[in-house]
Amino acid sequence: MEKVIFLNFDSFSKQKINFFNNVNTELSRNNLELKMITSEPVANLNFQSEKIIIKNKQINKDDKLIYSMLKLDEKAISEFIDIFKIYYPNDSQKLIKCKINYLIYYILKFFIINQPVLGIVWTEYYPISRIFIIICKFFKINYFISERGILRETIVLEKKGIYGKSPLVKKKISQSPNTIEYKNFLKVYKKLQVSWSQGKKTVIKTKKNEKKIKKIFFIGTNEIWHGFYPYLNSKTSPIYKSHLDVLYDLSKIEKKFTELEIYYKPHPKDRIFLKYKKLIPENIKIVENVNVYEKIKKSDLIITICSSLACDALIEKKPVLILGKFELSNKNICYELKNKNSFNKIIKLLINNKLKNNTKLWENFANYILKYYLYNISNHKFGEMNYRNFAAKVFNLAKKKKKIHLANRKNFNSINLWINKYIPERSFKSELKILLKKFFKKSS
Repeated sequence: MEKVIFLNFDSFSKQKINFFNNVNTELSRNNLELKMITSEPVANLNFQSEKIIIKNKQINKDDKLIYSMLKLDEKAISEFIDIFKIYYPNDSQKLIKCKINYLIYYILKFFIINQPVLGIVWTEYYPISRIFIIICKFFKINYFISERGILRETIVLEKKGIYGKSPLVKKKISQSPNTIEYKNFLKVYKKLQVSWSQGKKTVIKTKKNEKKIKKIFFIGTNEIWHGFYPYLNSKTSPIYKSHLDVLYDLSKIEKKFTELEIYYKPHPKDRIFLKYKKLIPENIKIVENVNVYEKIKKSDLIITICSSLACDALIEKKPVLILGKFELSNKNICYELKNKNSFNKIIKLLINNKLKNNTKLWENFANYILKYYLYNISNHKFGEMNYRNFAAKVFNLAKKKKKIHLANRKNFNSINLWINKYIPERSFKSELKILLKKFFKKSS
């Protein structure tokens, strides 16, 4: 069986486990099988899974040779250290760097053992994802990027990237008189919405006249996963480099237009929020523990850089302003910020009750992505894309590369030198040396 390596660090629901078990079953019919590296425990899989444990794992010597070979420059390593420092606040910079060395060794070793013909990575900007992608490129292995879809109970699988990199951003969607897939999705959506709630109901007091004010709900995304910390993803967020930058502008707008109240909900998994929480202007109301669906219903305008909750707002027929670029862009469905100067114009439309909803365009677009783009991972029937389509897309790319190989012999010598010079533990050194001999014997 040829291997497809799947790097995961997202939690798996029963439905998601069942989906990937079915994907693996489909792949096995074509002599392919999934093998997962995961930072989250995943039970009841019908394929092999290894949990990454880096808590007590480390390689002490800095490795300029392997960094150079993998084209990992000092800037990238520094970015990895900054992010891991957030996840391991009690670790020294030196210890974190040792863990990064171990991760590089671990993933490289995993590739050599399994000799995959394809990779799948969950998101692309988290440090482990970036290392995984770098090693895919080093071995000249094609890879897909997967993430949660913009509609609930779905996922995406992209070759060129997700969010602002998705081909769907620039794609023109033709009109269709039939929106049956969207109607089927709505039936499921209404049934499951209660279980999707992201917090308790909270009563938010307002000091202004309820009848006159307009409530703006700014919904945050995960800055690390979306490539905003560090700022690497200008394709998704070309105007703003962070949520704090947006909040400063919203604060100025709130002071200028006294008829407004602005609420901000950070992403529940955004580790960066705590770094800037105290810097948020006082006239912005932070709502962390709130039922997001109820909040959307009570708001007059939803703003986000690229959160999938924009779709939930569109389902509720709320006007949406998107500040970045993602699948909803360029569809005439949402208001889109062309530059910072156009912010005031949109707010004036809100205050004068002139914001419009493009419900028909939204329903047409949602129907399209349910037919051709989003994979249904739930136990409920909607859309036309399921685990069979997912497996077929994986197989079609995997068959283009039936065995792993290096670009030239020089890389083999470089890895060998790296093992001899930089892997201090004997077990690491001898094990990897044996693997490399077998690997290059097969690859030659």
